[in-house]
Amino acid sequence: DAAERDLHKSRLVNRPSLLHYTEARIAWSRGDVKRAEVLYERAAEDAANEGLSGTESEARELGGMALLRRGEWNEAQRRFAASGTRARQLGLSFRSYTSAALGAYAAHRIGDGEERDRKLADAAKFAPPGPPQASLRILAIRLQSPVWKTWSTEAIARDPQQAPLMSLIRAREALHAGDAETAKRELRRARAESIDETELREEAELLAAELGMPAQVLPADPPYPNILRYVAIFDLERMRKPSR
Repeated sequence: DAAERDLHKSRLVNRPSLLHYTEARIAWSRGDVKRAEVLYERAAEDAANEGLSGTESEARELGGMALLRRGEWNEAQRRFAASGTRARQLGLSFRSYTSAALGAYAAHRIGDGEERDRKLADAAKFAPPGPPQASLRILAIRLQSPVWKTWSTEAIARDPQQAPLMSLIRAREALHAGDAETAKRELRRARAESIDETELREEAELLAAELGMPAQVLPADPPYPNILRYVAIFDLERMRKPSR
């Protein structure tokens, strides 16, 4: 179509990694998840050949994300293990964190609690302070892993700018403990503190749906600074699908 024709007339034809990455983004936005996965992998290989470590690592993770959306849990787990290994080779600590966290999600989906916990522990070693640590904690609770209980929230709790994140954490912990009323109260507090303007809005929407409160399914469309937002969107989408 016109967008792809224009793309192939652009200077990106001389940069295969960026060309295929852009094609993958277009395919994803159109809902062609399988084609996006293939193109992201092609982009990653091209980027490796071109020495573009950032593009390579991101494309590998987004290819794995496409597998998650298709429910191909085993292949996704293998893909995130490979992307994590490659991220560590390249010295990319943030991608080491995200690959491990997403690998934990895939492991949970196939019922491998031991691998889930191991990957969450690996992710915690690389998670930067602030939203990434909050996001990982909430993910670990959602995945029914006990590892989060050893993680400190002190740095988040003492930073006034992270107040909505802390309120959302308390809300998720309350629901985990079976206290839905406290969870609702803390979620309302997080909303009042502008959680919707943070990287964890998708987790707030998912929690709201679980509590029977109004919730919005947000578009799963890149770019996202926090790639873990995707799995909250996918889980809310699955909740909304009618059972057969």
